[in-house]
Amino acid sequence: MSEEVSFYENKEVCRVCGGECCQYAPGKTAPEDWGAPNIEIMEFVISRVLTATDKWRLRKYFQSDGGYLYIKPSVHNDKVGYLGPCIFWDPDSGCELIASIRPYECRMLIPGGHDKCELADGMSTVEIVRLWEDYQTMMCLWVEKHGLTVYED
Repeated sequence: MSEEVSFYENKEVCRVCGGECCQYAPGKTAPEDWGAPNIEIMEFVISRVLTATDKWRLRKYFQSDGGYLYIKPSVHNDKVGYLGPCIFWDPDSGCELIASIRPYECRMLIPGGHDKCELADGMSTVEIVRLWEDYQTMMCLWVEKHGLTVYED
């Protein structure tokens, strides 16, 4: 896994806006964040992380063509659902995760300040969730095998 990870970071811009995106909702991960395309690594990492900590959530995003399982950080006071401040967001210091290991959506966000941020790859939220499409069958099996909880969007 010596492949370089792309990310965008501009702490000054984020500091000025106060991390509005991080306070609105956590960013979504991509399968590669969890070891894809190596299925064995993915299962090992995902099952361990989702059963050992409450900082990550396996979520189901519903679309007209069905639902997609994907992973993203939980929110502070997770009882409110999928919207709310990211669990890794700290109002004083920003993101607790170093830039290279943040969720895909966070790494690809080009800071622009107050509603002017955009994703470097031009993908939409739905397109990021659909990156998980090829892994749905396996993820459903892992839910049963490891007793993983699925939270609905």
